[in-house]
Amino acid sequence: MKPLLSKSYFSSILVSLLISFAVLSISHGATLTWDANSEEDLAGYKIYYGSPSIDYVSFDLGNVTELELGTLSLYENEAYWITLTAYDTYGNESEFPPLVYLTAANDNCPDHYNPDQEDTDEDGTGDVCDNCPNNCNYDQWDADVDGVGDVCDPDPGCGGCMLPPCETEC
Repeated sequence: MKPLLSKSYFSSILVSLLISFAVLSISHGATLTWDANSEEDLAGYKIYYGSPSIDYVSFDLGNVTELELGTLSLYENEAYWITLTAYDTYGNESEFPPLVYLTAANDNCPDHYNPDQEDTDEDGTGDVCDNCPNNCNYDQWDADVDGVGDVCDPDPGCGGCMLPPCETEC
C-alpha cells in the first residue's frame, strides 16, 4: 500500500489557509487558495466545513487549488470551522490539519478590496468606497456627482431653490 501524502505538504496547506483567512473578513466574493501538492499520485482535495449549529459538510473538490467561498452556501454572521485534506490515486486521505475559524460577513464595500471592513462613520458603507467616510450618510447621496457626499460637501449642489433636497447626516 502506498504511504499517505507527506506531512510537510499539509503544513504548507495550513499556512496558506491561515494566511488567506487572516487577511480576509470572509465575504461571498472571497476565494480560498492553497499551494498545489507536488506528489505525482495526487488525485484531489476535500474540504470540510461546518458550524456549531449545523453538521459538518464535506465535498470533493477534485484536483484544483482554489475555491470560491460563495459556493459553500455560508450564512452571514455565522461562525464556521474549515479544513482541507488531500487524497491520492490509491484513496489514501491526508490527516486533518488544525481547523481554521472564519465568519461569513456581509461585505460593506463589495466592489473594492476591503479586508478590514473599516466603517469609521458606522453608516454601513466601508471607508474605501464611502463618499463621506467621516460623516454618517446611509444613502450616500451626491447631488452634484463630484464624488463627495452631500453631508460633507461644502457645495453639494442640492438644498437650494429648484434643487433636490440634500441628504442629512445620520
